[in-house]
Amino acid sequence: MFFLIYEYTKCYVLEIIRNPSAAFFTLVFPALLLYIFGHVNTDNSHSIILNYIVYSNYAVQTIMFQTLGMSIALGKKNLFNEYLKTLPVSFFPTVMGRIISSLLLSVLSLSLVVLMFILNNSILISFKNHFIIIIVALMGGVPMALFGIFLGRFINPVLARNIFILLNLLLLLGAFALSDYGSAGWFREAVPSYQWFMMSIDMLDGRLPLIPLAWLGGYSLLCIFLIFL
Repeated sequence: MFFLIYEYTKCYVLEIIRNPSAAFFTLVFPALLLYIFGHVNTDNSHSIILNYIVYSNYAVQTIMFQTLGMSIALGKKNLFNEYLKTLPVSFFPTVMGRIISSLLLSVLSLSLVVLMFILNNSILISFKNHFIIIIVALMGGVPMALFGIFLGRFINPVLARNIFILLNLLLLLGAFALSDYGSAGWFREAVPSYQWFMMSIDMLDGRLPLIPLAWLGGYSLLCIFLIFL
């Protein structure tokens, strides 16, 4: 069983790495965006750190939501996946392979963002704060992965690529547009990327992120219910 999970994980990781365009837009693109736009509209170190949080979350979001969901949707018309279903192997190794490979790729993409932030900024933040931002980014990938799995199962494979790319960009733009957390507005509360952002802010400020956890936990439970409905 463990050998099968390892083989599926390796297969899915190589599937991305051996595709130059896929590797660029999933692994390198978030770090490149941080390099190009990381100093736009940032007049102090606080603003730079807020951008760092958004792009760290986006690096994980791109893998766990877009890439995972898109691969599930496109896999429905993949002849190799149809062949795999005929083998005397349970569905569990393939699912675990998808999850573990997505997690590994998320860590790699996030590492590039962290490295870009360190090399591209003169401000210093503590190892503890780096750790908080990284852990929250990975934790927020759970509801994003479930959301991607849900959409991937039901979206038409022909439209999947365009739909996932559009939604992924909208979530990124939503995080920037709604990151002015001092302003009023109830709509922002329902945006996953905003609650994800706020979870980092709360933890960096030493507060327990009860409201973001409630929202993201609720999204996770809803997606699990819809997946197995």
